Amino acid sequence: MGFLYSQHLQQSRLFKQLFTEFNGRYDKLNQPLNEIRDRPSGALLNPEDRKVLFDYFNLCTEQYLFFRAGYIDKNVWGSWCNGMSQFTEDPEIRELWEAELKSNSYYGFTLLVCRKMAPG
Repeated sequence: MGFLYSQHLQQSRLFKQLFTEFNGRYDKLNQPLNEIRDRPSGALLNPEDRKVLFDYFNLCTEQYLFFRAGYIDKNVWGSWCNGMSQFTEDPEIRELWEAELKSNSYYGFTLLVCRKMAPG
């Protein structure tokens, strides 16, 4: 019984640590991401936009790896996927992301994986 409690406590601490870290990193990207998504129609992504997006893609992939390893709750992952899906509504962001995913450097993460998990 003590072993199971200890294991559960360790998993809970790891989840909280990951959740806090990922949300903190996202908070730093949130404003620039929204500015990119809300840019005027027809405005192209500039190099700084692409850097922000690449940082976001990497964050999403890290979240996916920890979800796949069982360290992130399915409901939390689904909520993150919902957020990711909102950014893929922008054609230029989606095109950049799909091009990046073709490089096979995102550990099996795909936009389809995310769409299947997003609630609603």
